[in-house]
Amino acid sequence: MGGIGEPDPLDENQPETSIFDSDGFALAEELLADLGTERFRPQDFDHYHFLAEEPLGRGNVGEVWLAEDTSLNRLVAIKFLLNSPDPDVWAKRETHLLASLNHRYIARIYRSEKLEGGTPWFSMEYVEGEQLDEHLRKSSQTGLERLKIFHSICEGVQYAHSRRVVHGDLKPSNIRVTAQGEPRLVDFGLADVIQSGPALGFTPAYAAPEQFSGTPVGIPRDIYALGAILFELLTGVLPFDASTRTLVEIQDLKTSGLPPERPSAVARSNGRSQQFSNAEWQDLDAICLQAMAADESARYLDVGQLLRDLDHFCECRPLQARHPYSVGYRLAKFLKRNRTPVVAAVLVCLIIAGLIAFFTLRVTAERDRALAEARRTRQVQEFMLDLLSNGDPEAGLSKQASIVTLLDRRAGSLKELASDPETQTEYDSLVGQLYEAQFEYPKAERFLRLAVDKSRALPSGSAAAINAAVQLGLIRGDQAAFQEAETIVREALRRARQYFSPNAIEVANAESALGRVLAESGQYDKAIALLNTLVDRKLDGDRGGAVLAQSLTSLGYALQQSGHAQEAEAVQRRALAFDRNLRGNSHPRVAEDLANIATALSSKGQLAEAEKLYSQAADIMAGWYGEGNTQTLQLKTFAALMALTEGRLADAEELSRDLVPQLERGYGTAVHPNLAVAHDLLGKLALRKGDLAAAEPELRAALNINRKLFPKNDLRTTASESALANVLLKEGKYQAAEDTVRSTVQVMAASPFAKKDESAIVGLMLGEAILKQHRYREAQPLLLESYTILSKSTRKGYAPYVSRSREDLTELYRALHQTDKIAALENAAAAQAPGK
Repeated sequence: MGGIGEPDPLDENQPETSIFDSDGFALAEELLADLGTERFRPQDFDHYHFLAEEPLGRGNVGEVWLAEDTSLNRLVAIKFLLNSPDPDVWAKRETHLLASLNHRYIARIYRSEKLEGGTPWFSMEYVEGEQLDEHLRKSSQTGLERLKIFHSICEGVQYAHSRRVVHGDLKPSNIRVTAQGEPRLVDFGLADVIQSGPALGFTPAYAAPEQFSGTPVGIPRDIYALGAILFELLTGVLPFDASTRTLVEIQDLKTSGLPPERPSAVARSNGRSQQFSNAEWQDLDAICLQAMAADESARYLDVGQLLRDLDHFCECRPLQARHPYSVGYRLAKFLKRNRTPVVAAVLVCLIIAGLIAFFTLRVTAERDRALAEARRTRQVQEFMLDLLSNGDPEAGLSKQASIVTLLDRRAGSLKELASDPETQTEYDSLVGQLYEAQFEYPKAERFLRLAVDKSRALPSGSAAAINAAVQLGLIRGDQAAFQEAETIVREALRRARQYFSPNAIEVANAESALGRVLAESGQYDKAIALLNTLVDRKLDGDRGGAVLAQSLTSLGYALQQSGHAQEAEAVQRRALAFDRNLRGNSHPRVAEDLANIATALSSKGQLAEAEKLYSQAADIMAGWYGEGNTQTLQLKTFAALMALTEGRLADAEELSRDLVPQLERGYGTAVHPNLAVAHDLLGKLALRKGDLAAAEPELRAALNINRKLFPKNDLRTTASESALANVLLKEGKYQAAEDTVRSTVQVMAASPFAKKDESAIVGLMLGEAILKQHRYREAQPLLLESYTILSKSTRKGYAPYVSRSREDLTELYRALHQTDKIAALENAAAAQAPGK
């Protein structure tokens, strides 16, 4: 069988081969065995079934055949001792020794018996795989991967030696490699107890010099064989060029005391030297030559020493095989082993030297930067003083002058104050935020766009640039440009996370802004997931408190709109307590918190308490910003809705006068969620007054806004659809009502947040629209289900819908001539009448 260095028959550069390119001694043994004995083919016996016509292998004393152990349903290798000079002793010795070995890299022995003719046999673990030399010839493993396999082989041999067992015939054909790449030592056919007697056979190419004189088997022989295997693994050929020499020539070379050629020289000659560096080859040469020393006392004392040198080679430590060590050798090993710390130390020294060399320049640069920062701060202070004094240093802020008026007068002078992009960015961003605080959204947008434009001249990680982008995104969200707002804020957040730590205020501010935009745009689940991780984070400083407060408000809004009214109220009350502690009782943020709590209460039917909180919030906003501010107008809208719900039409009409044009001016757009609320209010107010012609366009305007801003399954959209359908029904536009409300029924049926009685009202409208078109059978299940649900409702406001659904069913039964069901309806109504 060929060695690792067997030439490739397809390689035209290889010299002409001969039969000695393979293991000539093994070939000779096989020929002699064929001449001296008859061909042996075992027959099935006991529970063993043989699976091949040829043995797995032949050795000096027997053959190994593949069989199936049918009793255990496993493959085994069965060895027959055909040529043993003393079969009984041999079998007893081999099975006794192998049975005592239990190691990951050694094949197990199972059973030992005799055939009827007296031939000893024993079954052992079948290792499915390739012989070591075949495996390495077919694979493209690196030098280090081959050393790893060799290390495993040494571990198995070391274990056997610890049990006072030597192999005696270590060679690649006695080592098989599994599909997982692990070696297994097989065929301890020549093994014997240490120092117990002469070796019974060996393979000359891997044999130690003393084995030619028949000395007893011992550890040094296995160590020599391991060295020969390592030589072949590294170079691809046998030491002493054994594949092309006769037995006598090999014996003369090995017993002469001359060492084999260095593996590095052999590898260099056959093109294998590139797998290791020159320094590594020197270590590998030392390991191989010590293991293969002609004098057994010069070899490694045991396999443990060989393993330690292999480990030291991999760890860049000095080898025992190269002792005594030179200073240069030890230093080279130290530097290679500690390459990272040494390089780091050198870099530290260079950095220190650089810092010392440029210390003066750094101090100068820091001084200039500090002076520039102080200059910007002074300019901002001067701008604010100029703003508040209305251009007159001797005058104070007039009571008649509003912040917006002063901003309008002085904002145009910013260009004269700025001296660099960073200062201009901060100026424009500051004015934009001042306009935003006054809910002057178009003006705030204009200055924040200027700030973002100026910030493009700054580094991507500039805090001023990131803050300007966040503020612009929030303004666009307030103007209901949700897609653009989300894009701007996400990019700002990406930059914040890239240049700042996760706990930095820049990151938290951008995360809070994104959560707010997601909540405003109807992406409630995403908003809740993001903000839940933020509201419990500890944020330092006044700015951290403001970010936390806004995050709580946005989280409460997302919870409210997604149907979690109870959780929303708890979060909004937490935001209220936080803002009162941070800002006092009369701050606009407190008014916003009160309004949000009022919304949560109104959704639970607590209208009186909700109206009280809306009024408190409106008073705070009006006192802070005046009557025409968008926030004040929004609160007036909610207060008017409460008055309308309670039947106070005059109050509702007074509160809602000129709401829509004022809100459009304030937001700078006609498409905004709060404008949809205002149109919805005006439509319902007109409906209460019986003016259907005025109600329909207002409710249609509210529906169009919600459809543009929110997904189809948003409950704000479905509420607008049902309100418009109700008016269309009253106008007799039954097909239009059906088209409007049909999808609403499906959405509310699939929504986990839609209330059962609210869904029943929508179903009633759809059933009524179909009924009025005389499609009675189609309308019947819708009307009957709506009536069943509404008749059980305890909410007083739903009483008109109960009567309406009963009237529709009566009309349906009359058309279907089901008079008995009409009587049943009348009896049920009489039983539910007050006093019954």
